[in-house]
Amino acid sequence: MSFNVGLHESQTPLLVSPYENFIFTLSTDTFTVQSGNGYPGQGGCFYGKKGRCFVSQYRIVYVAKQNRAGDNAHKSCSVPFYAIKEWKFHADYFGKKTWRGHVNPIQGGGLLGIGFFQLRFESHGFEEFQRHLEPLLEQSRELYEKIAAMQTPSILMVPAARSENTQHCQAYFSSKEPFTIYKMVE
Repeated sequence: MSFNVGLHESQTPLLVSPYENFIFTLSTDTFTVQSGNGYPGQGGCFYGKKGRCFVSQYRIVYVAKQNRAGDNAHKSCSVPFYAIKEWKFHADYFGKKTWRGHVNPIQGGGLLGIGFFQLRFESHGFEEFQRHLEPLLEQSRELYEKIAAMQTPSILMVPAARSENTQHCQAYFSSKEPFTIYKMVE
């Protein structure tokens, strides 16, 4: 899991790969991720209120809604599909619809151990979200194992804004964590 996804002015997350496409988006009620032992400062926790959920073929990005002009626009969370396990869609007796499960920590992501996540839906969008997400989740383990079997990591050039004091930027990923992009500034 990684925090503080970069946002465009339109509050849309930046794509991490030229091959990534956001195929579905919807408004959600809340998104929470909890890990660690429950004591303050002892785990990676994320609590998002109302916001938007973006689904690509690799990950889910949650962007919290800004209530005031001074709110932090980077209150967001990105969870790659390959890190999600034991997930289920659930509608309780009172009609509250949720998607929940466990998420494995990834290098540099902020979780100390296996975390629990829950995405609570507003009154609409649950069935469409489930219909789009289930095939992606089913294929993610196979894709992850195929990429993890590669011997060498791949280098991926990602277009980015140039800083005044840098020549160029490269982004790369490890074969152990194929959907985590690391930025190298030279």
